[in-house]
Amino acid sequence: MHFLFQTRDAIPDPNIITAVLKACRHQNDFPLALRFLETVQLKCGPHKKVVWPWLVQQIKPTLDDLGVPTPEEIGYDKPELYLEDVMDMLTAASHHYCCFALSVSENHRSSLHRLRSGTAGKADLCAPRL
Repeated sequence: MHFLFQTRDAIPDPNIITAVLKACRHQNDFPLALRFLETVQLKCGPHKKVVWPWLVQQIKPTLDDLGVPTPEEIGYDKPELYLEDVMDMLTAASHHYCCFALSVSENHRSSLHRLRSGTAGKADLCAPRL
Protein backbone atom coordinates (compact mmCIF):
# COMPACT_ATOMS: atom_id res chain seq x y z
CA MET A 1 0.00 0.00 0.00
CA HIS A 2 2.78 2.40 0.91
CA PHE A 3 4.47 1.88 -2.47
CA LEU A 4 1.25 2.53 -4.39
CA PHE A 5 0.61 5.64 -2.37
CA GLN A 6 4.03 7.08 -3.12
CA THR A 7 3.84 6.47 -6.86
CA ARG A 8 0.55 8.30 -7.42
CA ASP A 9 0.15 12.04 -7.72
CA ALA A 10 -2.77 12.33 -5.35
CA ILE A 11 -3.13 13.77 -1.89
CA PRO A 12 -5.40 11.52 0.16
CA ASP A 13 -8.63 12.74 1.67
CA PRO A 14 -8.49 13.56 5.41
CA ASN A 15 -10.83 10.61 6.06
CA ILE A 16 -8.31 8.24 4.46
CA ILE A 17 -5.46 9.76 6.46
CA THR A 18 -7.49 9.34 9.64
CA ALA A 19 -8.24 5.69 8.80
CA VAL A 20 -4.57 4.94 8.11
CA LEU A 21 -3.49 6.61 11.36
CA LYS A 22 -6.06 4.56 13.30
CA ALA A 23 -4.80 1.38 11.63
CA CYS A 24 -1.21 2.31 12.57
CA ARG A 25 -2.33 2.88 16.15
CA HIS A 26 -4.19 -0.43 16.16
CA GLN A 27 -0.92 -2.14 15.14
CA ASN A 28 1.08 -0.02 17.62
CA ASP A 29 3.28 1.13 14.73
CA PHE A 30 4.21 4.68 15.65
CA PRO A 31 7.08 4.96 13.13
CA LEU A 32 4.76 3.99 10.27
CA ALA A 33 2.28 6.66 11.33
CA LEU A 34 5.00 9.30 11.27
CA ARG A 35 6.36 8.04 7.95
CA PHE A 36 2.85 8.15 6.50
CA LEU A 37 2.42 11.76 7.65
CA GLU A 38 5.79 12.65 6.12
CA THR A 39 4.75 11.03 2.86
CA VAL A 40 1.46 12.93 2.82
CA GLN A 41 3.41 16.11 3.47
CA LEU A 42 5.72 15.34 0.54
CA LYS A 43 2.72 14.58 -1.67
CA CYS A 44 1.51 18.17 -1.16
CA GLY A 45 4.43 19.18 -3.37
CA PRO A 46 4.56 22.83 -4.39
CA HIS A 47 1.21 23.47 -2.68
CA LYS A 48 2.52 22.41 0.73
CA LYS A 49 2.09 25.84 2.31
CA VAL A 50 -1.62 25.80 1.52
CA VAL A 51 -2.65 22.14 1.56
CA TRP A 52 -0.62 20.77 4.49
CA PRO A 53 -1.96 23.24 7.12
CA TRP A 54 -5.50 22.48 5.94
CA LEU A 55 -4.90 18.73 6.21
CA VAL A 56 -3.40 19.10 9.68
CA GLN A 57 -6.41 21.18 10.72
CA GLN A 58 -8.74 18.44 9.46
CA ILE A 59 -6.90 15.52 11.10
CA LYS A 60 -5.77 17.31 14.29
CA PRO A 61 -8.56 15.86 16.49
CA THR A 62 -7.55 12.33 15.43
CA LEU A 63 -3.86 13.10 15.97
CA ASP A 64 -4.60 14.38 19.47
CA ASP A 65 -6.84 11.40 20.23
CA LEU A 66 -4.21 8.88 19.10
CA GLY A 67 -1.25 10.78 20.57
CA VAL A 68 0.55 11.09 17.24
CA PRO A 69 2.50 14.35 16.77
CA THR A 70 2.91 16.07 13.43
CA PRO A 71 6.39 16.02 11.85
CA GLU A 72 6.78 19.71 12.73
CA GLU A 73 6.00 19.10 16.41
CA ILE A 74 8.93 16.70 16.78
CA GLY A 75 11.33 18.65 14.60
CA TYR A 76 11.26 16.53 11.44
CA ASP A 77 10.73 19.59 9.27
CA LYS A 78 14.31 20.72 9.94
CA PRO A 79 17.29 18.71 8.75
CA GLU A 80 19.15 16.94 11.53
CA LEU A 81 22.60 17.15 9.97
CA TYR A 82 22.41 20.64 8.54
CA LEU A 83 25.66 21.83 7.01
CA GLU A 84 26.68 25.39 6.51
CA ASP A 85 27.33 26.80 3.08
CA VAL A 86 30.69 25.59 1.78
CA MET A 87 31.91 29.13 1.21
CA ASP A 88 31.12 30.04 4.83
CA MET A 89 33.06 27.00 6.04
CA LEU A 90 36.04 27.88 3.84
CA THR A 91 36.00 31.48 5.04
CA ALA A 92 35.88 30.38 8.68
CA ALA A 93 38.60 27.76 8.16
CA SER A 94 40.90 30.21 6.40
CA HIS A 95 40.30 32.76 9.17
CA HIS A 96 41.24 30.20 11.86
CA TYR A 97 44.27 29.10 9.87
CA CYS A 98 45.44 32.69 9.42
CA CYS A 99 45.00 33.44 13.13
CA PHE A 100 46.88 30.26 14.03
CA ALA A 101 49.65 31.03 11.54
CA LEU A 102 49.99 34.57 12.90
CA SER A 103 50.24 33.39 16.49
CA VAL A 104 52.80 30.73 15.55
CA SER A 105 54.83 33.17 13.50
CA GLU A 106 54.77 35.72 16.36
CA ASN A 107 56.06 33.07 18.79
CA HIS A 108 58.64 31.97 16.26
CA ARG A 109 59.86 35.54 15.70
CA SER A 110 60.21 36.21 19.40
CA SER A 111 62.13 32.93 19.86
CA LEU A 112 64.42 33.79 16.94
CA HIS A 113 64.99 37.27 18.36
CA ARG A 114 65.96 35.81 21.74
CA LEU A 115 68.26 33.27 20.08
CA ARG A 116 70.03 35.96 18.06
CA SER A 117 70.41 38.25 21.04
CA GLY A 118 71.72 35.43 23.21
CA THR A 119 68.94 35.68 25.77
CA ALA A 120 67.27 32.42 24.81
CA GLY A 121 66.74 29.99 27.63
CA LYS A 122 66.59 26.21 27.62
CA ALA A 123 62.80 26.29 27.07
CA ASP A 124 63.24 28.26 23.83
CA LEU A 125 65.71 25.75 22.48
CA CYS A 126 63.62 22.70 23.42
CA ALA A 127 60.20 24.08 22.50
CA PRO A 128 58.34 21.86 20.06
CA ARG A 129 57.89 23.34 16.63
CA LEU A 130 54.42 23.69 15.18
